[in-house]
Amino acid sequence: MSTYRQEAHGVVAEAVLTVALAIQIVVSAVLIVVSALEAKAALGAVGVSASPNLGAIGVGVGIATGLLLIVAYARSYAPARRGYYGQARTPTLVLGILFVVLIVTALIGVLYLFAYARLRDAEPPSEPLV
Repeated sequence: MSTYRQEAHGVVAEAVLTVALAIQIVVSAVLIVVSALEAKAALGAVGVSASPNLGAIGVGVGIATGLLLIVAYARSYAPARRGYYGQARTPTLVLGILFVVLIVTALIGVLYLFAYARLRDAEPPSEPLV
């Protein structure tokens, strides 16, 4: 594979990671805000006991998604931007699998898995052992 082709795969991987991070920011913010509003409304309602728990779960998932955003930036996006595609591959794969498992964020997971494939193609081939 040519160097130009490897660079093109790296650029595609960076773009996909950027889109995934942007969607992840929006999803975590929406989850936190909507769940907090639902929990607040449920607490004001008479005789509602399950909704505050659902709201708390939603806030927890939103916060977890936000924390994973920090991990994704530090372990996947930043190394890819510096051209260290090998360092970014494994965290990108793990994040992709993790987000696909979470039904709410399956689109983000698919984007991370696609970025993993592009990072794999962007890495120069290793020298054969003689």
